[in-house]
Amino acid sequence: MTRQRTVALCFSRRPFEKRDADRAARSAGHFAARGYQTDFVPVPILGADADSLVAAALQWRAIDLHRVGPTRVDLVVCGDPAAAFVRHPTLVLWLERDDHGTEGAATMSLPAKDTPAGRLTAAAITGVATIVVGSCDDAADLERRFGVDRDRVKLADEYLSALPVLGVGDGHEPAAHGPEGQG
Repeated sequence: MTRQRTVALCFSRRPFEKRDADRAARSAGHFAARGYQTDFVPVPILGADADSLVAAALQWRAIDLHRVGPTRVDLVVCGDPAAAFVRHPTLVLWLERDDHGTEGAATMSLPAKDTPAGRLTAAAITGVATIVVGSCDDAADLERRFGVDRDRVKLADEYLSALPVLGVGDGHEPAAHGPEGQG
């Protein structure tokens, strides 16, 4: 008998912020619908300022998600650039659109590249093999602002439809989306 495949959903989040919890629940639903066990791994942050983001990245770097207790983690989905510093060989950076803001609504909330937060984002983007975005415009924005090769960017629907739908104990492995030995 084979085990169910596990996806760890990693988010840096401000305590008590409903939007972050809603985003994590949506992500869990995408993977659970395909038969994956999902586990949330949140790291609390105080704010979106550069010091808080760097502190979150350092906290993530101290976490090794190859196993959580006796459970092997097959895929780590990072919900923000700071979380992409977690240690695991198969990382996906999932950049969602910020539909709740007023200025720049319905765009990815990525900082300018020449700011401390932008440099952290650039380093995170460099460290992952696959980046998932919501639209072709988002993919073009990543390419323009951060020089990301389009081959590394997948649309969310395309990425999710490529994941095998698992039955309990059917033995399928999720597709590898990150370089082995990363971390």
